[in-house]
Amino acid sequence: MFTDLVDLLHTDTVQGHFLAVTEQPPADASFVLCHLINRALRAGGAVRVLALDKPPAHYRHLCAKCGADVRQAEAAGALTFVDGAQLTARALRSDSGALTAGGPLPVRAVFDQLTGSADRSASLLVLDDLSALAALGCRPADLLLLVHNLQRWCRRRDAALATLTSRDADDRTLCQLAAAVAGSADLAVTVRGLSSGHCAEVTGELELRRPGEAALLRQFKAEDRNVRVFAAGTSRAVL
Repeated sequence: MFTDLVDLLHTDTVQGHFLAVTEQPPADASFVLCHLINRALRAGGAVRVLALDKPPAHYRHLCAKCGADVRQAEAAGALTFVDGAQLTARALRSDSGALTAGGPLPVRAVFDQLTGSADRSASLLVLDDLSALAALGCRPADLLLLVHNLQRWCRRRDAALATLTSRDADDRTLCQLAAAVAGSADLAVTVRGLSSGHCAEVTGELELRRPGEAALLRQFKAEDRNVRVFAAGTSRAVL
C-alpha cells in the first residue's frame, strides 16, 4: 500500500532520520504517520506511538485498513501505544494525588514514555502531536529541546523519529514552532488542503523539504486504502 509515498518519502531509508510532519487544518496528515508505522512493522521493526491528539483507536483503524495486522503486532510487542490522555492525567498529578491546576505537562514525562522500557528497542518513535503538548502548557523552547533529545536518542540506536504538528495559520506561536521543528528535520512534510477549495479528484497538497534541496510540491488523493500522489495539474479532473 501507499507505493507512491514510498517513492516520495524514501521510507526504505529513514532509519536514523527525523521526519517532521506538519498539517494545516482542515487537512489530516494521519496517513503519513500510518504509512511510516506500517513500513516499520513490515520491516520487522518495533514502533512506539504517543497518541496525544488522536486516540490509539484512530491509528489502529487506519493501519489495519492499510494491511497491517495490528492485533498481532501489539501482542508481539512490536507496536506500542502510549495513551496521551492517561499520560497527561498521571503527569499532572502532584505527590498527593491531586491534579495540579494549570500546570504544564512535563516534557520529561513525554521523553520517558516514548523511550521507556519495551520488549525490544523501538525502530520508530511517533509523537502526535507537538501542538497538543503546546496546548497543555509546554513552552516552545521545551518542546524543541524534547525533539532534540529524541533525535539524539534515535540516532544512537539507528531509529527513526516522526513528529506531527498541527499548525493554525492564526496562531503565531504554533507557526514558529512548526517552522523550527521542520528546520531541524532530515525531511519536512507539510500536508494542506487545496487553496482553490474542494475537488473530488484532489484531496490536498504535499510539500517536501530536505536540507539543501529545493521544495518539492505534489498533490494527493486519499482513497479508502491508498493515497495516490501526482504532480500538480495531472489529476483525473484535469486529464
